[in-house]
Amino acid sequence: MVDVKAMRTKSTHRFLLEVEDAIAKANRLAIKQRLGPLRRRRFMELAAKVAEIRADYLHAAFHIEWAKDSCPTADLESKRHRYEEAVAAYDALERAVERGYVEFED
Repeated sequence: MVDVKAMRTKSTHRFLLEVEDAIAKANRLAIKQRLGPLRRRRFMELAAKVAEIRADYLHAAFHIEWAKDSCPTADLESKRHRYEEAVAAYDALERAVERGYVEFED
């Protein structure tokens, strides 16, 4: 008797591996086309920039006059948004590295 469920599972697994491989190739190509050769130094520069943006956001938080009823938070909100976007960009790069989408040239 043929185990249809096992065959379907193997077929599905094989298909998903093919999709995963295609996604990896597409990511490697797209990232390389847009970023060019990626050197470790550029990765570290992005990490350092995120640290600077974090420090800028925290600096603003410590220097805002929270006790005022009309506390101006627009600048703080802008700095938080900038920080969150920088962290998201760094996380995206880190994930791309973990998945093998980025090849470093030294």
